[in-house]
Amino acid sequence: MELRSTDEKTLASGTMKTERVLGLIWNPNSDTLSFNLKFHKIDPNVVLGKKRPTKRDVLGTVMSIFDPLGFISHFTIQGRIFLQSIWKSGLGWDDELMESLSRQ
Repeated sequence: MELRSTDEKTLASGTMKTERVLGLIWNPNSDTLSFNLKFHKIDPNVVLGKKRPTKRDVLGTVMSIFDPLGFISHFTIQGRIFLQSIWKSGLGWDDELMESLSRQ
């Protein structure tokens, strides 16, 4: 029994393209969900670890992950806990993280 829609578009290779669903990428061929974590708006030097991030950079990185269904909340909660420790340190928004926080 075929559970897929009969009005779907088929490509030349016989596979269906991926679709975006609730901020996730759904592959109907393998029936899997994936996330796009490219961090386009974050400074590349911060992402690559060449520059010590600021409180603002960390907040931007953690909050740029859109996960409305909570599939990766196990990982995103670690970032939020890290933000909490940065907040408790009393740093300003544009101050670079201390060495101890930067290693985390």
